[in-house]
Amino acid sequence: MDPLTRKAARPMLDSPLSVHIVGIGGAGTSALAQYLRATGHTVTGSDIGDSVTLHRLAAAGIQVSLGHRNTNLPDAVDLVVRTRAVDGTNAELFEATRRGIPVVTYGEAVGALTRRLRTLAVAGTHGKSTTTAMLGLALIAGGLDPTVIVGATVEAFGNSNFRFGSGPHLVLEACEFEGTFLDYTPEIAIVLNIEHDHIDCYPSEESYVAAFRHFVAGVADGCVLFDSSDPNAAALRDEWGGRSGALTFSVDGFTFDAHAFPYPKLLIGGDHNRRNASFAIAAALRCGVSERDAREALEGFSGIGRRFEPRGVLPSGARWFDDYAHHPTEVAATIAMAREIAPTSRLVCVFQPHQRGRLLHFLEAFSHALKGADMVLVSDVFAARESAVDETRSAEHDLVDRIVQNGGRAEHVSELQNVAAWLLTSTSPHDVVVTMGAGDLHSIGDLFEDGGA
Repeated sequence: MDPLTRKAARPMLDSPLSVHIVGIGGAGTSALAQYLRATGHTVTGSDIGDSVTLHRLAAAGIQVSLGHRNTNLPDAVDLVVRTRAVDGTNAELFEATRRGIPVVTYGEAVGALTRRLRTLAVAGTHGKSTTTAMLGLALIAGGLDPTVIVGATVEAFGNSNFRFGSGPHLVLEACEFEGTFLDYTPEIAIVLNIEHDHIDCYPSEESYVAAFRHFVAGVADGCVLFDSSDPNAAALRDEWGGRSGALTFSVDGFTFDAHAFPYPKLLIGGDHNRRNASFAIAAALRCGVSERDAREALEGFSGIGRRFEPRGVLPSGARWFDDYAHHPTEVAATIAMAREIAPTSRLVCVFQPHQRGRLLHFLEAFSHALKGADMVLVSDVFAARESAVDETRSAEHDLVDRIVQNGGRAEHVSELQNVAAWLLTSTSPHDVVVTMGAGDLHSIGDLFEDGGA
């Protein structure tokens, strides 16, 4: 269904309900489950694979089933919430329909929260999770005690993607996938950047930009912060029409209420992170937090899970960092960050492409982004939401060829155990290894413990 034309349901979550979540282990759905549990709802759920997230939910008193079966639905269920990764053929959704139980998406359920709480929504192709975490910390420092839903684990939140607060504010990561953020009604919105992505539901850049246009339109009487250094965000700001709520961030510094807004000091590197922090502080100021409190809160910010996350030292002595980067711009920013912290080290990047369609669409851009590493290992494509494709030549080999043609060094290493073995035998204490991708590459650490076998 076209994300821009679908009609959203509006579930009511004002009184305690029995809620079953299909795909409860997702970054967003697991946070929603914790919120519902904390506010008096009975929550159950299911997912296809075991994970640390599911164990955390079970420890919080949420009944979780592995696998999708119609028997997973309790006898008394008021509402079923599904992740958009689950389609109508799912056995639990079929059972809910048969029993006449209302079924809504994750976005529709969270949309109900945005109409009850004073919501600050962080949108953009890149940087949403980091900025959401930063903004949550800034509001905490200001004494506002917000609830936070973020798409990554945050150490300050107990290594969780969720924080429950007693205050009236909700800090929310607003993902654009399949128009999820169109269900939200924020009071304040941040648009970090708009760069074509999710080509499986936005086939053209125009359709992608249009989704952000609709999102901004949903901030009826509130405030929108745009990054004017991003062409599409700047154009959307101009369409916004110079309304009093349209604030601008530029490469020269943040302009907020007509005074210069310098970058804050951070523990983590990267210009993109310093820009993200400026947005978080500006939004916090809009909520009445003092600039001093917001800045001090972020000076100790150590980052979030899977965003240039230090993973320790490999048996070979090489330092290892892991990142969620799966778009060319994110890959380039991650490589630049690695160069910033270790300018004289050999940089080895292991890149796991996320979806064959995305890889082919951005093939040239990926090749230019990755050539900034001294050595690139391209692992097998993680085919999320894609069917198996018969191909005489792999897209991974196409990427390797483009990197080499552009002056870089690269090779394709199939299967994660072979990637682990390469890293164990071909890296040294002088090297920095960065694994990148939105798939399962981060789990390679288990293979290091097994010697790469």
